[in-house]
Amino acid sequence: MVAGARVDADLPVLRDALVAKHQVEFAYRDAQGNTETRTVDPLRLDSDDENWYLRGWDHAREAVRTFRLDRMSAVRATDAPVSRAAEEVALSDVLFETSPEDLTVVVEVSESALPLLGEYLPEGTRTRPGARPGLVEATIRVGHYHGLKRLAARLSGTVRVLSPDDARTAVADWARAGLAAYDA
Repeated sequence: MVAGARVDADLPVLRDALVAKHQVEFAYRDAQGNTETRTVDPLRLDSDDENWYLRGWDHAREAVRTFRLDRMSAVRATDAPVSRAAEEVALSDVLFETSPEDLTVVVEVSESALPLLGEYLPEGTRTRPGARPGLVEATIRVGHYHGLKRLAARLSGTVRVLSPDDARTAVADWARAGLAAYDA
């Protein structure tokens, strides 16, 4: 469940820390449901439709990470100055970048809907004809299968997961659980 009111309350705290160049601390629930405390140098706030994201230097990971605000709780600015400022860190214009560690998934989508895959498509992605005219197969990258489920929900009826089998299973199980919730 998305926590809109909490996100609205956290945005000013994060904006103020960004301007003041102070570190922030928060509890973060990842896509698998695990929660841990993070200390981050805030670099940028971005929105993607209805979701807000903090991009920042994660001290524990020693790398830039992207955090969804609706998965953050107990957000607070510290008095500690940032160790990395935005001008010192290379930030891409895209919110999510693929990496070699990402999971590779083959999907089938209508050729006209291919642009909707956006940032899921690694640079240089090649497509091949799909099973029916007007459809193409494309190889996409996702950080985890939870991200694939979000993509399937956002493009419901437009994208079909072809492989690997565990990706198909993850999306199918998620869809069945959603349907079962309506029966409850």
